Amino acid sequence: MDIDKIIEKMKNHICLVEYTSLISGTKKSREMTLSYDVIPKKHQLFTNLPTSNKMIAYDIEFQRWDDIDPDTILSWKVLS
Repeated sequence: MDIDKIIEKMKNHICLVEYTSLISGTKKSREMTLSYDVIPKKHQLFTNLPTSNKMIAYDIEFQRWDDIDPDTILSWKVLS
């Protein structure tokens, strides 16, 4: 999975990301973004560190930041 491509798309779009939760082991499908046009101002504290082994993205429904292990991403697509 090309994480750099996903992160680049999320900077300007909402993406549907399907992944396996490391905590529960269940498959999740979440609308996620990195676009400050969508993220509420009070939540716009964000950095994706290139040395990190996790991808951090904003979960639109739950209005919180979430980390995803790139190895668990099953699929993704741009929604808007």
